[in-house]
Parts: sequence; structure tokens; C-alpha cells
Amino acid sequence: MNGYSEFEIKVSLKEHDENETDTVLIYNLPAQIICVNFIRGVIYKRKLLFIDALLLILLFVFANFSYALYPKQPIIQDIATSRNITRIGTISDGVSKLLIIFPHDTKLQFSIEGMSTTDATNGTLSAASIKSYLGNTSSIIVEPERTRNGTSILRAVYTPPEFLNYTSSKYKIVTITITDPQTDPRKSIVEIPIRLYRPPVILVHGLWETPKTWEDAGFKQTLEQNDFNVTVANYSNHNDETFDPRNNSKIGNFGIDSVRTATSLALKEYHDNSIAASQVDMIGHSMGGLIIRGFVQQPDYKNQSNFMKGYIHRLITIGTPHYGAQLAGTLNKHQDTLFCWNGINLSSSKNCKDPKELKSIYSNIFGIPIDKGGVEALVPDSKAYSNLCQTNVTSYSMAGDWKPNTIRGYNNTEQFFRTITGDVKFNVDNVFQGDNDLQVNLTNQAGGLKAMTRDQAGSKIPPDKSVIYPNLVHSQRYLDSRDIGVDYEIHSDRIKQDVITILSSPTNKFSNAIGYGAICGMQN
Repeated sequence: MNGYSEFEIKVSLKEHDENETDTVLIYNLPAQIICVNFIRGVIYKRKLLFIDALLLILLFVFANFSYALYPKQPIIQDIATSRNITRIGTISDGVSKLLIIFPHDTKLQFSIEGMSTTDATNGTLSAASIKSYLGNTSSIIVEPERTRNGTSILRAVYTPPEFLNYTSSKYKIVTITITDPQTDPRKSIVEIPIRLYRPPVILVHGLWETPKTWEDAGFKQTLEQNDFNVTVANYSNHNDETFDPRNNSKIGNFGIDSVRTATSLALKEYHDNSIAASQVDMIGHSMGGLIIRGFVQQPDYKNQSNFMKGYIHRLITIGTPHYGAQLAGTLNKHQDTLFCWNGINLSSSKNCKDPKELKSIYSNIFGIPIDKGGVEALVPDSKAYSNLCQTNVTSYSMAGDWKPNTIRGYNNTEQFFRTITGDVKFNVDNVFQGDNDLQVNLTNQAGGLKAMTRDQAGSKIPPDKSVIYPNLVHSQRYLDSRDIGVDYEIHSDRIKQDVITILSSPTNKFSNAIGYGAICGMQN
């Protein structure tokens, strides 16, 4: 992301000096106060020159007042220490507002070009005064306000829409027109082009995974090729540990802190490129979805930088065990049991002279430790789940189902766990109590939402709130090359394209919460 639009207005910011001329004291809607020293300038439009015209677009988000995601990870510097700040646009999160200031001594009309008064497709306008702040319209009459030095200004707040319903470019231009309703309401005094961007996207990997998992699957690249700005959270050094949101009183857990850091970096990139941004979209695979949900429970999740709305605009979970992963209990129970490994198959400890504990085989041979807290946390009804609340954010869940084609992969998984349990009648589907992706059953993946199988929903548009994909397994390790037409979840082209469609859909495509029925003592 780089470069500015042809319409950019620079603002010099400094501490307020009540005796200095041409200084305007601007009261932000909640409580904060900033001082703006107007730089005399020119605005070119249609080859006309307007001398001494000043039009300032200020970011109306509190991320610029040194509020941080975490004390050591500020989103952006205090606005009073910045210089030559410009804002060329905002994001379509319904939250990241822009304040438009125009020096004038009579009332004028501010309108979103091409929109009827009640059409909020391209956002809404409201007057910036406290009394009329809650307006919700595409056209308003703004009355002048007197500043302390006697100057008159008009102030309007632009609130962006909650989503962009197209995927053809990185941003959409929304034009604000200012007209005089008492002279010629059809003739613009000035037009203000505002770039409307999509929110940044944060990808959060799961147990035993790394950021590279998203790249190996082509998931990150697909989003970027469709003009989404993507940041990947990285807790790979702790990817075998618990997702418990209360594991660490300061940061939640290392996974949550990686989400906090990724969010900070993503928003800062937008701010550094003169784009207002308060929220992000998040996509979590497997345990990554639980990490994101735990982030919502942290005390710094809602703050003035995001208008107390929280950092998540939209959440999509893929293959997430919202209520537990049944096979995790089996691994946890047998982690100290001795087994033989011949380089291909696991077998009883009776078949070799030097059997190893299962946790040693997993760690030293498979490279995926099962005794560091992550597996134990994923056991249904674990302490970690007892600390995970229903997550009240705009959400969508995606679930994989091994049926009908993953016959070899299913048999391999079943035989492996028959060896671990010593039970020749061990049945994977019975353990999961229903259909599954060989790691998580469909009910858990849905997160309490009513899911519809994708093939029944039509070829172009995924169903609302939750969806099930046949012939998808949880991860690459469950694939068998002899199974035809089978893929793993984040590698699936169906899921990738549906994610793009869903992120570009109206809010009614989503549920207003996920993890329904979870009981805990912490509110979110």
C-alpha cells in the first residue's frame, strides 16, 4: 500500500495555543480534544482555483490518541506528536469515521454523491455537534460553529458502510459534495473524494501450524490476488500450548498476544498510508478460531481507539473445535503409553526392543508435541473451554466433512487410533458422535450455528451463517493420495472463494455470535 490520491490535504498538528491566530479547537465526540493549525492552501477542481479554501479531513478514530492494543504495542503515535497528517480514506467497517471541516459562515448541505437521502450503501453523514451526532442519512444541512478566535467552520462526520459489495479493486471512491441550498443546491462548492477500503484481514493458524501453513495452502495468496490486505498472526513458537484465554493474566496466552500484535501491525500499516482504520476481519483455522475468540475476552479488546466496538469487524472460523476435539482426549490419555514405530506404522510395544512413549514419538518423529498443553486444552469440557465464553461478534463458521470420498484417509486414521487404544473395534465416527473432518465433528465446527451442506446451497453463493463442505479433511496429514476428489480445508478452492464472497457480503450473511451456549464468568 503506497501513494496518495490526487486529492490530499495536509494538516499541521501541535499543542493548542489559545492566543495563536487561525487555530481551531476541535472537540471530538466523546471527550478528547485536539488542536489543528490550518495551513493556507489551494484546492484544484475542474481547473478552477479556490484561493484560501481550506478543507481538512481528519481521522475520527481514537487509535491516534496513543491508545494501544497492549501497553507495549501502540497502534499509532499520539496525534499531537505527528506532522503533516493526511487522510485519503477509511475502511468499510461502519466504525472508522472521518471528520470533515470546512471554513464557512453560513449553513451548507453535505451530501454523498449519487445516493438518496435514506440510502446508506456508501455510508452516512451526520453533523459533528453532540446533539446531532447520531444522524444516519446521506445528506445533511450543517450549521456553522464559532471557534475561540471567532472563525466560523462547518463540521460533518462521515461514517463508512459496514461492507464493500464488490471485489474489482483495492478501494472504491465515495464523493462528498458541499452545496449551498439557499443559492444553487445543484452546483457543488467543492467535491471531496474519499477512498473506501476493505478492512485488513488477519489469518490465525491452529495447533502445530505456522504462518507458512496459509502460504503453503495458497490461502493468503488468493486473498491478496483479490485485493485484500493480509497479515498473518504468528505464535508458532507456542503452537502446542493451551488456547485458554485466562492462562496468562497479562496477555491471555501467547496465541492471543500474536493476534494482538498482528492487529496492531495491520492497523498501523493503514494509518501510515493515510487510511482510517479501527477494526480488522479475522479468519481462524482449527484452534486459531479459539485463539481469536479468546482475544475478544481480553480487557484491552474494546477501547476508545475502536469506539468501544472491539477490534473484530467480522470473524470466520474454519474447522474450529468450538466445543472440543474428541480425539484429543484419546491422545492425552495415552501420551505416556509405550509403542513401537518402524518408520511407517505405529504398533504395540511388544513388537520392538526399545518402545517409546507416544508423546516422544509425536515430538521426536512427527515433530508435533502432545504434552505441552494444547492437546489437553482441546479435550471437551477442559479447563480451557470452561474459560471460553460465547463470542458476541459478527461471525461465520465453515466445516469440513470427510464423507463420502475420504475412504483411505478415514481407514488410516481409524487404524492409528485402534493401535493407540488397543481397541480393535474403535470407530472414528462413533467417537465423534457424528460426521466429522477426522479431527472435529460438524456440530463443534459449526459453533452452535445451523449449517447447510454447500452442494445444497447453490454453486455461486454460500448459505448464511454456516456451511459444510463434503470431501474435506481437517489438515494435510489426513490426506491419502488414493482418495479422489478430497482436499484439506484451507487448501480448498471452494473455501477460498467462499471466504472472498462472504467478506464482501451484507451483515445479515453472518450470525451475531458464535460458540452459542458456552458458559463462563467473563463477559464480552
